[in-house]
Amino acid sequence: PADPWQDGAIQNIQRAFAPVAVYDRDFDLANTRSNGRGQYPAQMVSLPAQSTITRQCVVFNDEFAGEKIEVRVLRALRLDANTARELPPLTRTLTVPLGGHVTFPLAFTTPDVPRNAELVVALTARKNGQERYRELLYFAITPQGKNGAAVQFQGRDDKTQGDWAGVYGRQAFLIPIQQGRSGFQLPDIDVRRGTGYENLAPNLSPNEPWEEQNQILDFERNLLVTDRRVALRGPGLTERFATAFTARQKPLTMRVSAEDGAFHQLSLYLLDYKRGGQAVDVDIFDTQGHRLDSRRVGDFAEGAYLNYRFRGALIVRVVALDASPPTLSGIFVDADAAKNQTP
Repeated sequence: PADPWQDGAIQNIQRAFAPVAVYDRDFDLANTRSNGRGQYPAQMVSLPAQSTITRQCVVFNDEFAGEKIEVRVLRALRLDANTARELPPLTRTLTVPLGGHVTFPLAFTTPDVPRNAELVVALTARKNGQERYRELLYFAITPQGKNGAAVQFQGRDDKTQGDWAGVYGRQAFLIPIQQGRSGFQLPDIDVRRGTGYENLAPNLSPNEPWEEQNQILDFERNLLVTDRRVALRGPGLTERFATAFTARQKPLTMRVSAEDGAFHQLSLYLLDYKRGGQAVDVDIFDTQGHRLDSRRVGDFAEGAYLNYRFRGALIVRVVALDASPPTLSGIFVDADAAKNQTP
């Protein structure tokens, strides 16, 4: 599709919102509506800690008088729900032609943080001494090393189907099978059901659906099938069990972490086994609760892998958009396939 941020398109899209306004166009592009196949998601843009960041912003002046617009950028760092501090504001005064717009670079240095933190940025436009527009942007500041968690969607694979062995899972995999699971993981990789906080809630009932580790949905009475869409039991094996991880009363959650501080590839296998037109929301959080990536996914009756590049500890949440329970047919971790990229 054509780039919606070409000059003509950006005027038509953004001018409808306010006659005087300022936008971070890349932030807006990263938070457009999903098309149902996982593209165009809503995501919390990650920025590396202790780095100089340049954002491209656009100021609009859709009025008939006054070309001077002052842009003030207010910033606050939230380490957790109870700890926040303001950062020095940034100010730019721009001459914007009447009925036109100006693109300008906004540069700032991200603070040092011990773990993932939230940076709240207020973009404001002032004219004749009065604030005319304000927009709040939320970024995740991620430190280097294993204490920082970052994720970036890499694309969707609709071709591999259940024949994942040799393609995915070289560093870790977890597959639902009859009355259990099949899995493998390297020492620095951890893949499990639930959020990973089971031991932090000693009063939790073992039958609590949110943390239950053994909920499996059987698609067929005869679980052993030959349907190529169903994930193989493991490398070198030919068995396929018509089962899936599920959560009957709560969202389905998975915990994935890499303790080596390096980037890896995460792949989630979705399969609408009954071809019922199922759709799900797939959200990925860091362990501080920041939603780093969110996408609505449909059209996976033939099986689809969602591929991400990630670092650190993540929680994956799958929510069904109808009355059926959410399902996940496999989760895989591999070496980084994009070492020269940075989320």
